[in-house]
Amino acid sequence: MRRTLILAGALGALGGPALAEHGAWDLRGAQVWSNICLSQETGDARGLRVFVRAQGVTPRIIVQMAEGAPLPPLATRAAQVDAKGLSFTVAATGEVFTGRVVGDVLVLKTRRLGETPLRLRRRSEASGFPVCVGDDGRS
Repeated sequence: MRRTLILAGALGALGGPALAEHGAWDLRGAQVWSNICLSQETGDARGLRVFVRAQGVTPRIIVQMAEGAPLPPLATRAAQVDAKGLSFTVAATGEVFTGRVVGDVLVLKTRRLGETPLRLRRRSEASGFPVCVGDDGRS
């Protein structure tokens, strides 16, 4: 039940205040990578989700973080997407991410995490968030 509520909250957040502030973000057709998962013990969500939209659409990349529950999505700026990878700056925080796609995984680096990259799997949002597993508690 909690998993359903968190998923509903995440989808609601995509239509919430962040969208009103930046105009309607049409995420249909966006490529999505995520490591957001749900704690089996508490049902809390944690992780990061990255939406990459078609060229020419602003913002090109949208990020959504989850800490307890999915937070409202955030616009990025200075987004670059090419055959070698991508880079972007989260507009609200100034955090800079660089990454590359390896198969179905988006490997992201940021100064805050040092040498430990984030690994986000290509996801279909229709399947919901998985239960957290593994050493780092990520799906």
